Amino acid sequence: MQQLKFVEKNSQGLDEVRVSDIEGIEAPYYTPEVSGPEGLQALLSAKNALEKQNPIMVPGHRWQDIRSKPRFKQVRDEIRSLVTEHPFYYYEPVELFRYSRPQNLVTYAFQGDQGRSRDFYDLLRDKEYEKAIGKLPSFFQPFVEKQMKGLLKSKDLAVPMKFQSQSSGKVHEAWRDSRADSGFTNYFERLADDAGNAPNAALIPPAPPVMKSTGKDVISRTLGFNSYMRKLARSKWDDPSCGNVTAYLHFYVDQGIFESNNNNNDVRVKKAVRSEIENSTYAGLAITISNIENIWSKGNEKALERFITDITSLAREKHLPVIMPRSGYFGMHLTDHGVHSFSNLMNGNLTYNRRGGGIDERAKYGTLPVYGAARDVNAEQLDRVLSRNQGQVHDVAGVPNSPPTYNSSASTYKAKFGNANQFRIEFGKPRRMVHIKEAKELREGIQRGTAQPAQRYLERSQHPDLS
Repeated sequence: MQQLKFVEKNSQGLDEVRVSDIEGIEAPYYTPEVSGPEGLQALLSAKNALEKQNPIMVPGHRWQDIRSKPRFKQVRDEIRSLVTEHPFYYYEPVELFRYSRPQNLVTYAFQGDQGRSRDFYDLLRDKEYEKAIGKLPSFFQPFVEKQMKGLLKSKDLAVPMKFQSQSSGKVHEAWRDSRADSGFTNYFERLADDAGNAPNAALIPPAPPVMKSTGKDVISRTLGFNSYMRKLARSKWDDPSCGNVTAYLHFYVDQGIFESNNNNNDVRVKKAVRSEIENSTYAGLAITISNIENIWSKGNEKALERFITDITSLAREKHLPVIMPRSGYFGMHLTDHGVHSFSNLMNGNLTYNRRGGGIDERAKYGTLPVYGAARDVNAEQLDRVLSRNQGQVHDVAGVPNSPPTYNSSASTYKAKFGNANQFRIEFGKPRRMVHIKEAKELREGIQRGTAQPAQRYLERSQHPDLS
């Protein structure tokens, strides 16, 4: 594997990316991310819209649970075909280890096992807090502890004094806990074992956030986690009983490092990337940027663009691709600066939703992207779009261009669009494949010699920051 080039330019001027043992993926490309069973259902219904060998991103720790759900009993062969025909990025949802999302984190820690989650919550109700924490895998324990105040409140349980003063803004401090420092090995090994069951998979480990206020220890810890995952991937690659597994060097950076008073952490990240890829073998780089939309609202987009240009230049020297998980249209924009892939969740979000609270009727239908507009519309806005266009949206090969049911004269969302679950699975989330069409047009622009094709597309759009 050390002699492999994971990105090379072809005769048409496009970069071709290799993901594990799958070659020739033309960039830039869009990577859809599945976060749960509904997302997988939607992706299966939209599988004909996927390009040949189009990478797919999944939550590694829960992927086995998701694909094994009883609802997929009749489509096991389709899932096997999906895994066989496409390389998979195993990506851990980094926001669960930084922000207060306690219910999501508990579900994730128990890999979706409802029985284990039920036992955990029963112990909380019995005020057996330490026993409840002890039920969690070691790595996850300190992160859940940091969110106990919010977790207990979400279950309408009394919050004891020991948790009263907790601040959810300190979740990321759990990365320094000895249980995280030691427990990550078992966690990572489980990820690598499951990845080894796929023909082609790339591991992207979780990492602590590099913020403008953090010190050098965060970057050192990030490199340590990446190094361990890289070694696990190499052991699977060398094992003839496993599929082709590689690892990406992953940095999780906060938008604040692009501000002027950033403690020089943007420079520290670039130096760390250079040193690591010069001395170790990775299959690519993944850069996740939290709150990326705030960079534009704060006027720091030029600093971000310089950072990404420097990172992609370093990666190109080593023939490594650079992908940006959870980046959406901002990641599309940055393909003009060397990024090979942008992605978002199937619901269009850049992070997992917080749980708790009610949801209004309109929100149950989610959102979907409108081609050319570079923006997502909700059910109310979609109704106006459909009314102007004879009940249809722009054609995208492989997905429907109208909802399963649509009655423009109806007065309620259910009467207008039908069942919300059916709408999301059969229409709303499959329409996320609009981004595949957009990525293809970016490649065509590169082939024609268009300078900055992403900017050309976005400046004609209705995007609030990029148009």
